Amino acid sequence: HYASRDLVNWVFLGCQVMPDAPSDQDGSYSGGAFVADDEIWFYYTGNVRDGEGDGTYSGRLANQTRMKSYNGINLGPKEVVLDNSGYPAYCSCHVRDPKVWEQDGAWHMLLGARVKGDRGAVLLFGSPDGLDWKLEGSATNMGDAAFGYMWECPNVARIGGREFLLVCPQGVPKRPFS
Repeated sequence: HYASRDLVNWVFLGCQVMPDAPSDQDGSYSGGAFVADDEIWFYYTGNVRDGEGDGTYSGRLANQTRMKSYNGINLGPKEVVLDNSGYPAYCSCHVRDPKVWEQDGAWHMLLGARVKGDRGAVLLFGSPDGLDWKLEGSATNMGDAAFGYMWECPNVARIGGREFLLVCPQGVPKRPFS
């Protein structure tokens, strides 16, 4: 965590999200933050390997976790708001990188995923309160060749009244620059 008053000079304030709870004991994966009233709500993925299975289709928990802060420095307790039981059956155990936002009076969460058949996908969840999440839909490519086996760090950009879905695909063959 870094802070700056002028966006030129930065001060390191320490690591804010550490894998120090049973729900993230094997890693704290990326996520984002959202300002809700007078609080900052941090969402990230807590990773747990249970020692069983291959870690891709079994043996891994992906816990979407929320922490609140009144000042961006002091964080409240970790709350798991979505876990493997809430993901569709066609997903692997790789579901991560929550992007949360509020739009038109509702909360939305995008998650990157690896679905069975080794295709990347994005899952869209909705919530009335930022805690109770329900699946609203998913997207992947349906072409003959998969566009990567995992889509990480999903995001939505709004430009000129249009929305664009952004992902970081893993497993896309390198192409030479021309």
